[in-house]
Amino acid sequence: MYTDLFLRLFRGRGDARGSWEGGAIREPLTPLHFAAHLHHDRASEWIGVYNVIDEMCSWGVVDIDVDDFPLASNIHRALELRDIPSWIEKTTRGFHIWVFPEDLLVPAHVMRRSLTAACRAVGYAPKEVFPKQDSASGRHLGNYVRLPLNGAYCGRWLSQTRRFVDDPTLIDMDHQRAHSAHLEAVAALLPRPQRVDISVDLDAGLDSAELVERFGGLVQRMWTKGPRDGEDRSTTLARLAHRCRDAGADQAETLAIISSADERWGKHFAERGEPGLMLLRKIVVNAWRGYAGIS
Repeated sequence: MYTDLFLRLFRGRGDARGSWEGGAIREPLTPLHFAAHLHHDRASEWIGVYNVIDEMCSWGVVDIDVDDFPLASNIHRALELRDIPSWIEKTTRGFHIWVFPEDLLVPAHVMRRSLTAACRAVGYAPKEVFPKQDSASGRHLGNYVRLPLNGAYCGRWLSQTRRFVDDPTLIDMDHQRAHSAHLEAVAALLPRPQRVDISVDLDAGLDSAELVERFGGLVQRMWTKGPRDGEDRSTTLARLAHRCRDAGADQAETLAIISSADERWGKHFAERGEPGLMLLRKIVVNAWRGYAGIS
């Protein structure tokens, strides 16, 4: 029973799974994988799930990578005030706030925007909201999330491990799901991103590797090594954009460099398509604000 309910809650794409160590395993995801995740102590048996199926998703989660329970509680409360049930899981470094849709599948952009809106309502700019993509199909998997309750917890985790803060049963979590209309109403509260109109063209034939070598120094070092320990992708790309500007790069060259850095470090923004490109453009604009006449 536990395995069936667990699978119903945390199911996702059936053609791949995420490994616990990192990376995709491109083979069918079966009920046996969910059972092994719950019952085995070996990390090799634990799984992550890709939750975007074409343009739909099977659940949503806010990932807070700091041990800030008041923040997690505030996000939970913000969702609760909009009649969206959520569940707080204690993770190794922080918290997950999980939301399960009543219709089992909802548009990925609705789930992502509703969770982002709840975060911003409590003054938090989220760094990790899943789903991260509006669509994923074919070879494009999107991002996976490591599932909770890993390792021989079946039958005892609810009362002893306290992985979920309020110790719910899986039946509670399955029955208390979010209505699509409530998710859509909260998603509508989030302003649509405005296109950043700067003269930057990724198809202008710029050779990012040549640019990195030309500007050298800190630009080349950051581009090569990627984020420092404890530093997130967005912050590092912003620092790299400033280093490019200081080294004499123009905006087009800077966008080419940070876009290639994003690709090199794991396609955090590139996989989002046009919305991701808009965010990269915004990083470039912010690097030039007050510096090159951009207000």
